[in-house]
Amino acid sequence: MFLAHVARLKVRVRQLDFIGAFLQAKVRSRIFMILPSIYGSIFPEFKQYCGTPLRLLKAMYGMTLSGKFWYQDLLEFLVSMGFMQSTVIRCLFYKKYSNGSVIFILNYVDDMLYYGISEQTLTNFELKLSERFNMELKGQAHWYLATQITQLASCDIILDQTRYCKSIIKKYLDSVGCKNVTRKHTIPLPTDFVATSEDCSKREEIAAELGEEYTLDYASCIGS
Repeated sequence: MFLAHVARLKVRVRQLDFIGAFLQAKVRSRIFMILPSIYGSIFPEFKQYCGTPLRLLKAMYGMTLSGKFWYQDLLEFLVSMGFMQSTVIRCLFYKKYSNGSVIFILNYVDDMLYYGISEQTLTNFELKLSERFNMELKGQAHWYLATQITQLASCDIILDQTRYCKSIIKKYLDSVGCKNVTRKHTIPLPTDFVATSEDCSKREEIAAELGEEYTLDYASCIGS
């Protein structure tokens, strides 16, 4: 629906990415942590902060509420800019300007799609957002949530979910009776080896059993 509206308005859909999104969100509760003292010898400039309780001001990846803290920060900022949040699709925001311009936003965690009918309005929006958050403007959108977006010269849009479909098939291949062929490598790994998602363990218990062995061999390979 979001992209259909883009095509109807004959505009281009843009994309931006928030860099280290959770690390930009302020913690909304009292959380304390201690950095190991050994960090002081590795980072002398932070030695005074190591080995002593510190109050966490920004969220970290791995915390239970980091996603919520980030959502609240982004929501509050967009509302302060005058954006309205859809009561049906909570990740959809929009703002109508007095000059007749309008901006629509679709956000999933740290990936945002947006479009508008005024180039100047969009530029001002990007500027204000960049003043508050560390982000990367990616121009016209081509990929979003494993979906390829191709926008033609006429502004019509073609969606291709081949990558998403392949990931679903691959995920459930074993359960439907088809053997999932995985890549196998010799140990130690060659020096020109580049790991990809294909090399990830399919089950956590296998990774736990073999993790130490493979880690040691890979480390020795890197060292050599």
